[in-house]
Amino acid sequence: MHWLIKLYLALTIFCGCHLFVMASIGKLFGITVREISIGIGLRLLHYGIFSFRLIPFSGHVEFKSAIEDSMDNVDTTNAFDAQPTWKKTVVILSGPVLCAGIAVLLLGERAWREFLATFQEVLWGTLSPRFTGQRYLANAIEFIKQEPLVSILAVLMAKGSAFHLIPFPILSGGRALMLLANSVKASSTLTQDVIHWLMLAHLLVWLSWIVAIIQYLVSS
Repeated sequence: MHWLIKLYLALTIFCGCHLFVMASIGKLFGITVREISIGIGLRLLHYGIFSFRLIPFSGHVEFKSAIEDSMDNVDTTNAFDAQPTWKKTVVILSGPVLCAGIAVLLLGERAWREFLATFQEVLWGTLSPRFTGQRYLANAIEFIKQEPLVSILAVLMAKGSAFHLIPFPILSGGRALMLLANSVKASSTLTQDVIHWLMLAHLLVWLSWIVAIIQYLVSS
């Protein structure tokens, strides 16, 4: 199997698992799930509440919204934003936490090591996209070429879960952090400043890794 196909399948499974776990925990808490959209871009398939899109790099779970439904005079107690902070935080963090647990079940201690290594790899790869980032990319592609799909999936789930726990605003860690800040009524000015700095850091990470990927493709 070509390494790109293995990567595509692993990304799709990881993304689907992450979102399905969030939706399941939300459902367990009595929250209405309206859609589970796996991937981004062109929609390839729609079945019930599931949507499968072309690029398996992200996705979202759409829960019932109290803000949207309050205008229609319907019961909003089963809406996501009507839940207490602890429930919303558990739902948001359930995806990466349980996916990391699945990775450990699949690959054992190595998955845990890969999980912990992700934080320093993101940092050093961002600071040195032309050298350290290149080495990380080369090692990752070689690993995908040599290993079976199960091992690739386990490592991807471990590393993807770790990345999602970084407190960047659009990731699970950042969303949970904002919920907790709002629950303790932190200064709105301070909260906005923190969000702006974290958004800037997230942007710099992506830009740096895009540079690393482009350079790797050009030099390969």
